[in-house]
Parts: sequence; C-alpha cells; structure tokens
Amino acid sequence: MCMRARMAETGAAMPGASVPAPLASSAFRDLRRLLAGTALLIIPVLAGTGGEALAQQGAGPPAAEPFELRLRGSAPESADAPDPPPTRARTRSETRAGTRDTVREPVSVLPTPIDADPAGEPPLADEPEADPFEPQGLRLGAMRLFTDIAQSLGYDSNPARTRNAGPGDVFSRTQGEARLESDWSRHELSLDLRGGFDAYRGASSNDSPSGEANAALRLDVTGDTSATLGMRGNLDTERPGGNDIADTIVNRTPVIDYSGSIALDHDPGRLRLGLRGTVGRTEHASGRGADGGRISQRERDLTRYEIAARVGYEISPGLIPFTEIALDRRRYDRALADGTRRSSTGLTGLVGARFELTRLLTGEISGGYQQRRYDTAGRRELTGFVGDAALEWALTPITLVRLSGFSRLDETTRAGARARRVHGIGLDFEHALRHRLTGRASFAHEIENAGAGGPTERTNRAGVGLDYTLNRHGIITLDYRWENQRSTEIGGGYDANLYLLGMRLRY
Repeated sequence: MCMRARMAETGAAMPGASVPAPLASSAFRDLRRLLAGTALLIIPVLAGTGGEALAQQGAGPPAAEPFELRLRGSAPESADAPDPPPTRARTRSETRAGTRDTVREPVSVLPTPIDADPAGEPPLADEPEADPFEPQGLRLGAMRLFTDIAQSLGYDSNPARTRNAGPGDVFSRTQGEARLESDWSRHELSLDLRGGFDAYRGASSNDSPSGEANAALRLDVTGDTSATLGMRGNLDTERPGGNDIADTIVNRTPVIDYSGSIALDHDPGRLRLGLRGTVGRTEHASGRGADGGRISQRERDLTRYEIAARVGYEISPGLIPFTEIALDRRRYDRALADGTRRSSTGLTGLVGARFELTRLLTGEISGGYQQRRYDTAGRRELTGFVGDAALEWALTPITLVRLSGFSRLDETTRAGARARRVHGIGLDFEHALRHRLTGRASFAHEIENAGAGGPTERTNRAGVGLDYTLNRHGIITLDYRWENQRSTEIGGGYDANLYLLGMRLRY
C-alpha cells in the first residue's frame, strides 16, 4: 500500500497538504485548554498560595461564595461580618514573606503541663545529690530517724593512764547514735542520743562508759519571734590521779551532767535580741579504794542557775556582731572537809560575732571577762578571761578544716586553790583522698592550772584516721591516737597509744 493510502486510513495529513478547517479548529481548542490548565497549576505554585484550592477552582465552575483560607485554630467569620477589603495582586517577594509568617505561627496552643513553671519555663530536672553516700534515714510520718552503730577492736598501750605504764590491753569499743529530726512547715524538733562503752579484756576497772543526749523544740511564735525549749545530758568518766580525784580512788568514776533551758529570740529587722535561762546539775559517782571500800564525792556535786541576755546587729547577711551579759549561781551540796564552802555568784560579759563568709568560713567567736564572788567570808574574788570559738572552713570542695578553742574558770577541791583555769585549742582536718576514701587528722592542746597549791597539767592529743565508704550504709575505719600529759605534780602525767580498726553501719 502506498504512503498516501496509509495516511488516508489513519487520518494524517500528507506533507504539503492543507488541513480541513473543522479539524484545525478542534485541535486549536484542545491546545488552548491544555495551556490554560497548565497555567492554573503552575501559577499558584510559583505564587505560594493554596495550589490545591485554586486547582479545584479552575477544575469546575466558580463557587457561589468566594473561597477563603483560614489557619488551623482560627475562628470562622460570622454571617453578618463586613465584607473583607478587596485584595490586590501581591508581588513575588510579598507572597513569600507572607507564606513564611503563616508557617511560623503556631497551629494551636498546647496545654501547660501540670508540673511546669507558671511563667512557661519547663520543669527543672532533679538535681544530683551533693553526697551520694549520705544516709537518707527512715521516714516516720513527719519525722525522719537516722541511726549509726560502730564496732571497733583495738589495742591500748596504757589503759590505766599512769605515769609508769603497765602492760597494754586489747579492748572493744562500741558506739551507737540515734537522731530524730522533724520535717514540719513550722516549728522544729530534734533529738540526738549517743552512747559508747570501752570494755578491756584485762582489768575491768579500766572500762569506760560514755553517753550524750540533746533535745530541742523550737516554737515559731510569730514571724520574727521564737521560743526554744532544750534538754541536755552527758555521761563521762574520770581517770584515777586527776586533779580533783581523791588519791585513794583506783577506778574510773562516772560523772553525770544534765540541764534544761528555755530561750527567747526576737529578730525585728536587723536587730537580734535573745534571752536564755538555764538550770543544770552535776553529780559524781562514788569511787572505789584500794581495799574495795566506797569513797564518796558528794562535796563535788553542785546545782547551776544562769540567765543571759544577748543583743546583736546584722551588718550583712554573713556578719552579726553581738554583746552578751550573763549572771550565774553555783551552789554546792556540801562543804569541803576543812569546812570551806565553794558556792559562788558570777557575772560574765562577752563580745563576739557570728559570721558566714561566702559559705566557706562559718562559725562564732566570743571573748570577755568573768568575776566570781564566793559566799565564804574572807575568800578572795576570782576574775579572769573567758571565751569560746568554733570555726569551720571549707578550704576546697573536698577539704574541710575545723578550729575550736575555749577558756573557762572551773571549781577545784584542791586545798588552797580557788579555782581551775582551763584553756584549750583544737584543730581537725578532713580531706577526700579518693571518691570513697577520706583522710582525717586532729590535734588538741589543753592547759589546766589549779593556781596556788595545785599542780599544772598540759595535755596533748593527736591522731590520724582513714574512712573507706563501702556504700550509703557501710564504712570501714582505721585510727591511730596518741595522748601525752605532763604535770608538775610528782608521779603525774602519762603517755598512751591507741590503735583501732572498726566498722560503721548507718541508716
């Protein structure tokens, strides 16, 4: 078949042949519709408007109402709202800017989480513990109980603390503590109980019990006024051969001291006002003589009464200087064997300061003058310097230094001596060698002078130790202690070395 016949059958035009008018008109209309549809699809894309909506608009007849684009979450227009102003054709740059602004606007307002900050800030993550090995205690309602039990085995080179040290002895040291603290929005209650016992394998006369109890209840009367009720008790022992111990006593004798107090504190503005009253009692147990007989120490028992007033002023949040005046009364149960009565009245004046310097150095230091007048006619007054100091210095985050000192006037039973003047200073050092290993060191020096007719004693104590923390509840301890005392009295003074290995359990 010739080419012409093929083209005739297919309807194609031969080159150079004219196209019929109806066929050309139909092809032109199809091409125009195709170009119009393509333009309707391309122009909205270039303009950044809703191409899908305009495509729908070009695909069919125009809607009866004008098409409208709304953001998600926007409220629809009411039926009687005024007609929007006529729109104008936007340039390409204006169209892009409007598109970016529309995209950046929030689609809807998310609800605020329950634990979020009211200002819109996200909740803070839980802060890490300052000390991951610190015991958490046991929750008892609105109270928290902390316990600590320590058991050690050691060796003492001079258990009797005598000048000519006898044979050393192995001993066991048991210590326990229970501390109760309140967790109230107002007021505060604290209770601290401690006890210990040193049991020697050889002579039971060297056994030494100890104990301490402190309780305090603070009542917040008003925003700047509080009242504190306190009770304190202490149990200790005295070694044979001490300044006020009868020479015939051969065993350690217990001493019990307890007191009750009430304090009122009022802090109007920067002014600090305080008033404190205390009633205390000291009792000495009877000793045992070389023949096994009982030796009374009732002449050393006394009752104390004291009232003190303090006025301070807060120069800055970390510095509060103060002045204090105190009046006290000491009343002994019995007179001495020679008939001397040692009951007296004392007046003390102090000046000092409490401070907290950038949380690195905190504490209180005070010093003053005390005058004591005795009831016995003809006995001279006793006067002298008194003071106290307790400082804590965080040298680095892993190094802590504590400094303490005191000076006081105590009574004495020595014939011809009016009182004992006691001065002391102490230094404690702690440093974290490793994450679980802590090193400790301490030194203390004390001077006791009984005045005319009495000896002077100088005592030094030093020691080093290591604490290895197993976990939050267990610590292994290793300690060495050295004690040295020198006395002007013949046969007085001693030297002793102690070695201890123990385990502490805390909760």
